[in-house]
Amino acid sequence: MKTSVFIPMQKILNLRNNLLSRIKRYLSFQKYLYKNIDQTNVKEIFFVVGVSCTGKTMISEMLKRDSLANIAVFDFDEGGVPLVLTYSWQINRLQQLIAKAKNGEKTVIFGYIPLEAIEEISSQNKYCIKCNILILTVDKKNTLDRLLSNSTRKNIDEYLRKTKTTIEALVITNCMNSDCYTTYAARRKIPILDTSHIDINVVYQHVRNWIIKTT
Repeated sequence: MKTSVFIPMQKILNLRNNLLSRIKRYLSFQKYLYKNIDQTNVKEIFFVVGVSCTGKTMISEMLKRDSLANIAVFDFDEGGVPLVLTYSWQINRLQQLIAKAKNGEKTVIFGYIPLEAIEEISSQNKYCIKCNILILTVDKKNTLDRLLSNSTRKNIDEYLRKTKTTIEALVITNCMNSDCYTTYAARRKIPILDTSHIDINVVYQHVRNWIIKTT
């Protein structure tokens, strides 16, 4: 025989009000922390991300040669990457680069980086870093043209040999990953720059201005 347990309505309302009060105090404390944190201790990180052939490497090199003050530039894959990338490796790599960032200095990180990893790192350090993201994209035709250009052909041939894949498969994968970036960006309202039909110098100026003007 089942026994019914009667809970007075007033007790339920008291429990509800107590819970709402706790939530309100917690949110108020979080808001206080955000407003009163010493902004000079916040690291400002700029992520310029995208798939292969979007111009990341060239723009990174151009920015390193620029005379801009208080800007540090890093490449996500500098020092080499494992042949089979894992999410944990990418998270660790992000943590290493963010550790190099200095307060009062804009740090720019270029690379093919999962936006989920950036979001996770940002969430873990929400009172220590401020993340800004710009996504570079490229269409299928220009991906193939750039892969076959003389400036990248040697590296691409070596990559295809190591991974035992074809250039056609690489182009398809590139486009699929680019679509994933675009879809994610649309949900998060992240700015996108299509580099398919833009001169690299124009792309560079756009990225440079975005870094300077974003605060």
